Amino acid sequence: MITRLPATIHTEFGEVLRKFEADDRNGSSAFSLFCVKASVMVDFSMFRAKNKVDLMIEVWENLDCESIGTAEIVAIENAVRERFGESAVDSPMVIARLLADEGAVLRHSEIMELYVERSADRPYEPAFRNILNIESLSDAAASLGRLDNLRRKYAAANDKEGLRLIRETGRRGRAEAAAKAADQRIGAGERDQYAEIAEWLTLWMQSPEMFSSWIDLRISSDDFKERFPGAAQNRR
Repeated sequence: MITRLPATIHTEFGEVLRKFEADDRNGSSAFSLFCVKASVMVDFSMFRAKNKVDLMIEVWENLDCESIGTAEIVAIENAVRERFGESAVDSPMVIARLLADEGAVLRHSEIMELYVERSADRPYEPAFRNILNIESLSDAAASLGRLDNLRRKYAAANDKEGLRLIRETGRRGRAEAAAKAADQRIGAGERDQYAEIAEWLTLWMQSPEMFSSWIDLRISSDDFKERFPGAAQNRR
């Protein structure tokens, strides 16, 4: 459903919005495109948020768009950039996940396209391509091994951007695993598997240096063998 014109946006866009309201009854990308065009007219100084996270939520609420896609993310990036500088701007995936936690509906295809587009021009893209696979326990364990090797490389080189991307990849994988663990459309066994993987990613991000020893113990445990028969043999 098309929503009202945000009060923070100049009224000359009103006629454009009314046209979208008349033409678009399903909340499709037409209104989303309007949002990003209108966002350039927003006075970013009027926002009251004192930190970045609160600012991103406040901008989304003022845009008054129920779903999140390219347009809304660009508008939020502009606000963060204006207030906190370029280095404070998070990736589209991080922004999308934050707003999903606040109740926004994600337009996944748009967000993925934006993420891929942004990543294409980055020197780190080849190293991260297909690095994380959570389709099975064995795939997840192998992926975390590769990801941790890359983390160690970036840590040794004091590569802050590389380490940031490592953390972002871990957060993205954890969010995906948690979402699948809660998806009632898939079987209980698969949900348990994704819940286990989400836990692995959480522990790895909290204590990466200890994770390798911990996962060996976990996979050898009676509880793991009972819940996931055969998974230990397929780990490698």
